[in-house]
Amino acid sequence: MKNFTSIFLIAIYKLIYGYNLKVNFFQKWCYKTLISIKGKSYIRIGKDLLTRRNVTLKVFDGGSLIIKDNCFFNENVSITALESIEIGNNVNIGNNVVIIDHNHDYKSKDLANKFVSKKIVIEDNVWIGANSVILMGSIIKEGSVIAAGSIVNKTVSSNTLFIQKRKSEENKYV
Repeated sequence: MKNFTSIFLIAIYKLIYGYNLKVNFFQKWCYKTLISIKGKSYIRIGKDLLTRRNVTLKVFDGGSLIIKDNCFFNENVSITALESIEIGNNVNIGNNVVIIDHNHDYKSKDLANKFVSKKIVIEDNVWIGANSVILMGSIIKEGSVIAAGSIVNKTVSSNTLFIQKRKSEENKYV
């Protein structure tokens, strides 16, 4: 039944977005997977993307999102691209992860509508732990693991366990 639900959901999205969405019909998507594509943006999804509830994929302003084969997105994953996000093969993403390739341009007087963006690349065989945030300009190289709760805004070397260091004093209450 799950495969039929995925095929139906993908068919609806293909009708809405046409050539802006390239996806194989035989995926394992939860029926609460949301896709939003605006303008000349596009999403390309390889084989065997498995999603849980409340996965959101958004692409705006001519941006692109490329997801290669055999990926898994757990519950409440949110990916938003204005420029470009590339996710390699065999990438596993934990629950409540946010991947966003842009930010508001705080120097602009029109803060609500001006953005700065930079491409994100997540290479093959990466695991991103729950509650992590991947920010614009991040490059996560092959075989790396991002520990739960981390914020990534730089390049993570291949086969690295990335753990965001926290100062315990910053979280103390008086």
